[in-house]
Amino acid sequence: MPADVWHRHLAGVIITGWKPVPHSDVAVGGSPAVGEHCSQSSGTRQCSGRPPCRPRVSKYVNSRLSKVLVIGYGNPGRRDDGLGPALAAALEELNLPGVTVDSDYQLSVEDAANVAEHDVVVFADADTNGPAPFSFQRIEPRASISFSTHSVTPEAVLGLAAELFNSPTPGYVLGIRGYEFNEFGERLSEQARANLAAALEFIKPVICNRTFERHASPLAVASAIGDMQCKTENT
Repeated sequence: MPADVWHRHLAGVIITGWKPVPHSDVAVGGSPAVGEHCSQSSGTRQCSGRPPCRPRVSKYVNSRLSKVLVIGYGNPGRRDDGLGPALAAALEELNLPGVTVDSDYQLSVEDAANVAEHDVVVFADADTNGPAPFSFQRIEPRASISFSTHSVTPEAVLGLAAELFNSPTPGYVLGIRGYEFNEFGERLSEQARANLAAALEFIKPVICNRTFERHASPLAVASAIGDMQCKTENT
């Protein structure tokens, strides 16, 4: 879709609201065993009237050939609100095969195009009230009615990707528990730094082994960290 047409279409979606497109369920293939090492090579359900519709899942989600997008977002100038960008920076240094890392102050509708070009997306953000040290959960595309092209939710980004690009890309949210948000300063609190370290240790092998669905839950179990290993270029 040409850029000018896409932007006109996008403006119409933002003003009128998104209407979900029915998809068909596709079973997720077998996941690689936890503990396997990364190689250096990178690489429609009709709803039957029963909402919500789960989107199609790309057959590459659990494959080492899948393209993974990680978006860390938040304001590093507001103390622990910078947990998302801090995780993105740490992952980028690892140079994991098949992984694209992005960072911004907030999500925007333009992220939908980037999401549609990948097989799976992980949104990393600071969590003000969630469990410590972090949570990891699957999210669903959702309609979003707004007159602004900024500050959209991860669910709305997935919804726009599905509507505009017929994208089946599944999404997950990694919520890292933060504590100090009401002060200015580009530094994380001591407890937030510890939570960031735990979240990074958890998400590295999940990305390497493409075991997103296996480890996604409303409340991620941090004790699973010790059971997983991930070989990267820096380890």
